[in-house]
Amino acid sequence: MATIQTVILLCCAVFASTATIGNHINTKHAFNLNKTNERIISGSEAVQGQYKWHVGVKYTYVGQYGFASGALISPHWVLTRAYVTSNIQLSTIQVILGATHRTEEQVGKLTMTVKRAVTHPLYTGTVKNNVGLLELSSPVQYNDYIGSIGLPDAMNILQSDKHVWVSGWGPTSGTDPEGDASEVLNFVQLTTMTNEECVDLRPGLVYNNVVCAAGQNDEATCGEYDAGAALVQYIDGKWIHVGVANHVTCEVSTFIRTASILDFIYDTTGPL
Repeated sequence: MATIQTVILLCCAVFASTATIGNHINTKHAFNLNKTNERIISGSEAVQGQYKWHVGVKYTYVGQYGFASGALISPHWVLTRAYVTSNIQLSTIQVILGATHRTEEQVGKLTMTVKRAVTHPLYTGTVKNNVGLLELSSPVQYNDYIGSIGLPDAMNILQSDKHVWVSGWGPTSGTDPEGDASEVLNFVQLTTMTNEECVDLRPGLVYNNVVCAAGQNDEATCGEYDAGAALVQYIDGKWIHVGVANHVTCEVSTFIRTASILDFIYDTTGPL
């Protein structure tokens, strides 16, 4: 994730939780990511327990090690990229929860297996509809380090020029998506743009269910380690999942709009 030098101070908030079913937001799953007296500096290392929903997805494909990001949306389910759910053998997938360090051991860090992978039915191997769901082998218990993120209202369409945030273990500098991954979870503030603005920057990658976002100095998600991560927005005092990191280029990034895939999510998971 490319670094950003703008310091963002968010309001302190107590933990709460939200989820969405149909057109109503309730308070079951999402957590505020701020702790009292914390300053959030975009591009900085995340504090353990700050992005409770962020998960790492480790896997092996054709003998090669792979890694992606995802988001816990219930005790049972992780929302991630379709490449993982469509191409990878289940027995090689491990989901890392409650961690800020990618490889080092931490108190509260948990590694789980999965028992089912479901890919968006319209995914064809391209960036379009590049989303999938992983069902954990057993329900995870929420604690100080692990919690889920709420889903948006189906009618809540993410507009342009809105502040959003994304976290990941992608490269922290440079413009090479194949650069070295970060050992520590980082996060960055981005601003959404119109699809008309984005289509010239990302030709062939912008569809109706895509939103583009970048930082003031072209910060963005960067590399495969960030793919599948949650784009989140602060709405009515809660943090809500509004996009799935899709095409990560270290500059302007594209995200699948979460509101556009709610039918797929709920048809697969049932009520969350």
